[in-house]
Amino acid sequence: LIQGKNIGETYDLLVKEFFANNEKISMGTDESGKGDYFGPLVVVGVVIKSGDEKELLDMGVKDSKMIDNKRVIEIAKQIKEKFAYKIKLLPPVEYNTIYKIIGNLNKLLANVHSEIIEELLKKYGVEEIIVDKFSKNSGISEQFKNRAEVIELTKGERFLSCASASIVARAEFLDYMKSMNEKYDFSFPRGAGAPVKRALCKFVERFSQEELQNVAKFHFKLSKEIIVKNGLCKNI
Repeated sequence: LIQGKNIGETYDLLVKEFFANNEKISMGTDESGKGDYFGPLVVVGVVIKSGDEKELLDMGVKDSKMIDNKRVIEIAKQIKEKFAYKIKLLPPVEYNTIYKIIGNLNKLLANVHSEIIEELLKKYGVEEIIVDKFSKNSGISEQFKNRAEVIELTKGERFLSCASASIVARAEFLDYMKSMNEKYDFSFPRGAGAPVKRALCKFVERFSQEELQNVAKFHFKLSKEIIVKNGLCKNI
């Protein structure tokens, strides 16, 4: 409680004295494409300071799942212009190669998240790391525990650093999918449900089963649920 004359000046002085040098540097990491049969995996880290919240909120930053594609692309552009970030995009061919070696999605995700965290941590002296939790034991907290406070939690997008990462990741995924649609003159649906199964058969019939390695994540069961005979594809 501040009383008396020149309250505004007193408040500004107190804020400067006690808070200006106490801005926490936070990093959020999140991914896009993990549950999509078609397309890449994108993992992103974004670095913000505690004083950046208002600017991010004014941009419209929140969980990317609550924002339509057009706005995601617009907001991602603003984030990339104003904040430090790191993007790691694994196209299907690279993703499939790495997965074949590792053999586990959570381990693959942990490796990519850790790679991004390491690079941003070295450059920006991050004090807090928020990871949108994807595994019960990713190993990330243990790996970086002596260098920063690590918080792994589901729905990490409640933190603006993590929400920012989710927006940039989704924008990068959408951009890659747009290019893939144009390259093949084909509409690749998201997810792994019935529309994807139908699209998978159409793609194999139009191109080839071998060409799938360039557009799809092979470890999904869908890759083993099709049979091609006389050029026709059927779901098993």
